[in-house]
Amino acid sequence: MILIELVPRSIDSLRKDVNYIKSELPMINGVNIPDITKLSIRSDDAVLKIKSLDFIIPHIRSRDHSLDNLFQLIERLITHNINQILLVSGDSHKNGKSYHNLSIPEVIKKIKTHYPSFNCYAAFDPYRQPLKEECKYANEKLSAGASGLFSQPIFNEALANHILSAFDKTSFFLGISPVTSERSLNYWKTVNKVPFENGYQLDLEYNISIAKKLIAIVTSFDQHIYIMPIKVPLSPYLNRVLS
Repeated sequence: MILIELVPRSIDSLRKDVNYIKSELPMINGVNIPDITKLSIRSDDAVLKIKSLDFIIPHIRSRDHSLDNLFQLIERLITHNINQILLVSGDSHKNGKSYHNLSIPEVIKKIKTHYPSFNCYAAFDPYRQPLKEECKYANEKLSAGASGLFSQPIFNEALANHILSAFDKTSFFLGISPVTSERSLNYWKTVNKVPFENGYQLDLEYNISIAKKLIAIVTSFDQHIYIMPIKVPLSPYLNRVLS
């Protein structure tokens, strides 16, 4: 399965991108929508406006919802035939306030108890802690009932092989994202703690080459990808990466 991550800056821009994907990129199966608190459109609202694709998955920040509120959100999605979410902790609010602090495995277990057929995916971040510990944490989520994992973008072939080997028995979506500016590179390094290899290049051609190599690895494991175009034009990047 191939998903594209679309940032919900406006409903019009979302619909435009979805229409482009449907008409020009039939190999793409669906989209995932991140939940970005500084934007006026939350992911669970955005997905209800673009229901014309086969697979749509909103990111849901657990820290922003009580269990009762989360259950109401899930019931609303189910009513509109959206049967999956990607549950993430979410970054802390700028004021430092955290509203709800249940552990992700605990929340997943409660969701699956109340909605056994609903798919709750979980995040995998190989940069926030030692990889062995992140794999252990991911397995706790899977044991709690997570339907699969979505990784942070991966920029290294060896890391992709290692992760996919470790989770070959579960549904795994490997993240892929171009990095084409110093500002973006510094963001990934400082905020997400990504250890880029020496020689990583910021031109589009290099990033397309990396993406194609990662897709080949994912295909060899019979797994899934989601692509985060972010700061590059959708059409030229996706057409080259998926050709």
